[in-house]
Amino acid sequence: MSFARAERVIDVIARKRERQACGASPWRLTLLFSAKESIFKCLHPLVGTWFDFEDAEIVRWDDRERRLWISLLCDLGAFPRGTEMCVRYAYVSGHILTATIVK
Repeated sequence: MSFARAERVIDVIARKRERQACGASPWRLTLLFSAKESIFKCLHPLVGTWFDFEDAEIVRWDDRERRLWISLLCDLGAFPRGTEMCVRYAYVSGHILTATIVK
């Protein structure tokens, strides 16, 4: 994501603590966006409930292991508020890929 685009969308996809964690880094903001999209694409078919970027927050980053944890900020069926999900990520050919699974 370019700096210009990151500046336009940061308030929509990132909560205050996430904005601080991303700083001025467009790649971290792109990672944040992709990770939250992975959570949505994983959970939405299971719970059938719409939720948005503000309904989840990254609570831990591990750049060495290339993973982060996202906490749900709302109840989503069998996944209550506070449920943490691990998202793995990789950089491939200049792109960020993210994935998560439900166990």
